[in-house]
Amino acid sequence: MAPIYPLAPVHGHDEAFAAIEGLYRSMVEKYGADSVTLMGDASGAGIAASFCQLLPELGLPQPERLVLISPWVDASLANPDVAAYEAADPMFALQGLRRIAHTWAKGLDINDPRVSPINGGVRMLRNVMVFTGTRELFHPDAVLFHQRVNAAGIHSELHVGSGLNANYPLYPIPEANRALEEIVSAVSMD
Repeated sequence: MAPIYPLAPVHGHDEAFAAIEGLYRSMVEKYGADSVTLMGDASGAGIAASFCQLLPELGLPQPERLVLISPWVDASLANPDVAAYEAADPMFALQGLRRIAHTWAKGLDINDPRVSPINGGVRMLRNVMVFTGTRELFHPDAVLFHQRVNAAGIHSELHVGSGLNANYPLYPIPEANRALEEIVSAVSMD
């Protein structure tokens, strides 16, 4: 099931989380958390990671798996390594993304974990898969997020598409086929 959550610029993170919470509750009630995978790409992956960090406050269990494709996990994009990827990224530009981040935050500090999950706790997460291409602005922060999760002792897999763009698992290319096979295999084990 793919939720259609409220989008910026009209809506912000709080409205999206409220919509996703309702859907997530119904999925957990119907199938159990051990049968639920939460997945997203780019900003949707950042939202999925932030939402999972909020689950303890909501009294909800973690999904069995969290799949993040080209996750935008730091809304500030302040990591100095990010700028080196801008010239190679054919899809995203720092200036536009930073403007979008402030719109999405709706007055919240963009470093808050609700919009920048890289700054939040990760110990509650389980079974994280991160897919990132080396030609995307999100790559340095995606790698850092994976490292934080892994350092916390949580199972995390990092899949790096060398020379590939953001969201490469979603395109009709051979590398996407391999990535999708890995996702399907992991989800099928749940």
